[in-house]
Amino acid sequence: MILLLDTRTLIWALEDNPTLSAAAREAIVDGNNIVFVSAVSVWEISIKKALGKLDAPDTLLEEIERHRFTPLEDFRAGHSPQRMRHGKVTLTLFILWSIRINEQWRICFRFADGDAFDVEIVDYH
Repeated sequence: MILLLDTRTLIWALEDNPTLSAAAREAIVDGNNIVFVSAVSVWEISIKKALGKLDAPDTLLEEIERHRFTPLEDFRAGHSPQRMRHGKVTLTLFILWSIRINEQWRICFRFADGDAFDVEIVDYH
């Protein structure tokens, strides 16, 4: 089976949180399954940790590798959350967060109640 963990499930799996159902836990730890993790989840966890809204390991990428999760993207190809520049962009009606992918592209989103919404990849040029 092929699985893609969302951010919350990734956090629960890394914490061995009892909220994760037994069936989900079994599927995640089954060595016959491929378990994917998106860089977006890594970015979201890193941002929430930086904001003080989440307690996450400083060695998040190593934890993902230790659990044998498969990255959908190459976290280490210069785009890891530790190398990403992110900051707050204040607009008239709401606050938009931006993560620079490279000189041309940014991931833009807003936070509401601790979750990311309206996520877009934007060409800044």
